[in-house]
Amino acid sequence: MITTSNAVMFKSSLILRIIRHALCMLGILALVLLSGCSSLKLVYNQADEAAYWWLDSYVDLTDKQKPLVKDTLRYLHQWHRQTQLPEYVALLRRVRAMAPHDVQADQVCAVTQEMQNSFIAVLHQVEPEATKLISQLSDA
Repeated sequence: MITTSNAVMFKSSLILRIIRHALCMLGILALVLLSGCSSLKLVYNQADEAAYWWLDSYVDLTDKQKPLVKDTLRYLHQWHRQTQLPEYVALLRRVRAMAPHDVQADQVCAVTQEMQNSFIAVLHQVEPEATKLISQLSDA
C-alpha cells in the first residue's frame, strides 16, 4: 500500500535524481563550453529550455505547473551563469597554468575538491527550488 508520505518521498527522490543527473550533464557541458566552441555556447544558452523538455519527459506537468517549472529553470540557469561559470573559468585557468609543470598529488586533490565544492554549491542552490517545485506537483 502506498501512503501519501510514501508517494511524496517517491516524487522527491525521483525529482532529485533527475536534477542530479541534469546537473552532472550541465556541469560537463559547462566545462566543455569553456573551451570556446560556439556551438556549445549555443547549447548552454538554451540549457534551461532543454532541461524543461527533459524534465517534462519524466513528469507530466499540468498547464499550471509548466510556467512555474520554466521560471525556476530560468532562475537557476541565470544563477549558474552569473556565479558558477566565472568560478569554472578561474579553475580552468589554474589547471592550465599547472599543465606545463609536473603536477603533484596535492594539486590534483585541491582541484578535485574545488570541483566537488562547485557541484555541492549547485546542489545547495537547486535543493530549495526543487522542493518548491515538488510541493506543487500533483498526480496528472
